[in-house]
Amino acid sequence: MWLVHLALVAMALYVAVITSMYFAQTWLIFPTTLVQAGHVRLPASALRLDVGVPGGDRLVGVHIPASSSRTGQRGPLLLGFGGNAWSADAMTLYLHERIPDCNVVAFHY
Repeated sequence: MWLVHLALVAMALYVAVITSMYFAQTWLIFPTTLVQAGHVRLPASALRLDVGVPGGDRLVGVHIPASSSRTGQRGPLLLGFGGNAWSADAMTLYLHERIPDCNVVAFHY
C-alpha cells in the first residue's frame, strides 16, 4: 500500500512541475527581466559596427579595442554573439572586462 502512495505522490509532483513549467515557459525562454541593454555604459573607445553581407543582410554590433595596445602589433580578436536576453553592448562590455587585452567585437543575435 505504501508503494501506491509513493507512486501517487511522485506522479503528483511530476504533474505539478510540468504544469508550472507550462505556465512559465515564456519567461523561461525569454527572460526579459535579465535584459540590461538600457543600463550598459560603453567606454569612449567603443565603436558601433554596421556590416553589410553579400546576401543583403546586415550585422549590427560593437567593437571595443584592447586596453593595452602593443606598438606595431594587432592584438587577438574575440568575437561574441550575445544570444537570448543579451544585447551586443552588454556582451561586448562583459567580454572586455574579463579579457581587457583582446579586441572585442560582439554582434546582436
